[in-house]
Amino acid sequence: FRATMAAFLTAALLCCSLVVSRPSRVRPASSRVRLGTPHVTRVAAHSASGRRSFTRDLLATTTLGAAGCIQHQNFAADARGAAELQETPDSALIQTRIPRLAVEIFAERNKSPMRDWRVLGPTPDLQSDAYPDWLQGKWTVVSEFDGVTFPLSRSKFPMTAAGARRMSSAYMPNIGSNAKDYTLIFTEKGPDYEHNQKEIIRAFWPEARLSSYKFREKSNPPKASLEYVGPTKKFKEVSQAVSLEFAEMETLSFRPGQFLTGESIIQDNIEQDLVTYYRHARSFELQSDGNVVSRERVATFANPKLDQDIMENNPKGIPLGIFEYRHILKRIE
Repeated sequence: FRATMAAFLTAALLCCSLVVSRPSRVRPASSRVRLGTPHVTRVAAHSASGRRSFTRDLLATTTLGAAGCIQHQNFAADARGAAELQETPDSALIQTRIPRLAVEIFAERNKSPMRDWRVLGPTPDLQSDAYPDWLQGKWTVVSEFDGVTFPLSRSKFPMTAAGARRMSSAYMPNIGSNAKDYTLIFTEKGPDYEHNQKEIIRAFWPEARLSSYKFREKSNPPKASLEYVGPTKKFKEVSQAVSLEFAEMETLSFRPGQFLTGESIIQDNIEQDLVTYYRHARSFELQSDGNVVSRERVATFANPKLDQDIMENNPKGIPLGIFEYRHILKRIE
């Protein structure tokens, strides 16, 4: 009996050794990627040279905690996948079956492939999906600043970039501050631009207020103009004008209960004689209780006239900074 048991244990240990040492299999490029599964899915991409590389499905799951705070679980790439995500050309990234916009917003911030469209050229195959029924309506919002990343280093982030000054990015007028008890409105066609901008300024920069807003949807590209009143270093209240040009706009129903938006923006702060360039991306994720959790990022790029050296030494169009917010939206009945 002892001899039999010894033989059995020896065989079992040998099998375990074989299982542990068995090399992992990589799915071929033709295999179907199942988005939304609770594990990291590896997908294949081919670079321009034909070399096979691998990136991770960097999708994230976000839930609303019992205490009302945002809980986030990020399926991060391994070292190899993360490095190749930064180096993968746009053409190869598109072949990965994961929409570029989804990777921009769901990748770890320091690995997001948000890039300067002026350097790399227009983003191909932009989607224009209608805003889903579950997102339409009026919402009360709580927002929390979630951090900033400087991909080229903090020393290369100039005061001329979006995010360095108040209102240098209309979507994030006072970066670093938190906000609550403001409202946002979305319709099938998109945001209520005037209402949302007014509320964002009021919530994040209480000393300022929006005085006018006009969105010209039929302009090519779409444009917006606004005026606001706010303090400066010298004066308590100064009226200033801002114009926005939406070089790229995209809306994507990524999967059930998940909606993404992306915009490439040129913003002109007229009185300050300051033009900023940035990429704005946002996700909306429907929760089981009907609330929505949203992640928002702004990636800022160099001004070609004021930061010429930075642009010349940045042929890949890497952002100077990426700012991030998390939001909880609760429907107003």
